[in-house]
Amino acid sequence: EVFLKKFIKIFIGLLAAMIMFIVPNALVEASDTEIDLSEVTVEEFLGNNEQAIEEYNNLTAKEQEEFAVIIQDPELIKENLELEIEEETAVSEITDISDISLQAAGTTYTTTISGRYSYTLAGIKTTTWAHEIVYTRRSGKVLNVISQNAVVEYVLNPMVKTSRVSSSKYVSGNKAIGKVVFDYRIGPLKGLSIQTGTVSNTLAGNGSGKVAQNSWITNPR
Repeated sequence: EVFLKKFIKIFIGLLAAMIMFIVPNALVEASDTEIDLSEVTVEEFLGNNEQAIEEYNNLTAKEQEEFAVIIQDPELIKENLELEIEEETAVSEITDISDISLQAAGTTYTTTISGRYSYTLAGIKTTTWAHEIVYTRRSGKVLNVISQNAVVEYVLNPMVKTSRVSSSKYVSGNKAIGKVVFDYRIGPLKGLSIQTGTVSNTLAGNGSGKVAQNSWITNPR
């Protein structure tokens, strides 16, 4: 009986030692598998987008090498995304008003202000948004915001996803203001993780019919 108890203790000790040896190795092996990202080729990233292929071909050999490295690393993608304002306009037209009392108060204008903005990744355009607000003004005073429109005009390929999250329009401080927020995602492609973030724009016009504010805030996650 004493011999049996000793044998059981020795057997349990050996079993515990084997478990301690096997489990850490299994964990390391699983961890290695998770961080082993499959290589993403430039061809796969650009797809059949002729504009993107042309932009890539216009890069120097060094820039092309850097681009191939960047698209392998989600953190490098975040660091190298840049927002560019491509266009900003303000156009006014005289509003046709039949009410004589309003005509006497001064000429009323309908003003449209707009902007076009793009995300680029190491010289390659990935997304373009357009934002527009239409408002009325008279004698230097903003009257009201008639409409707001915010759309996605361009995406590099189906892997790049963006959609409008929220929008609002109002008059404040004698300015016609429009605000819009888009979410933004890249991936997944093979082992490349999904990158998420938001891009928000505030566009404002003043009583003189000019762009008073055009600010973007990017929040990568």
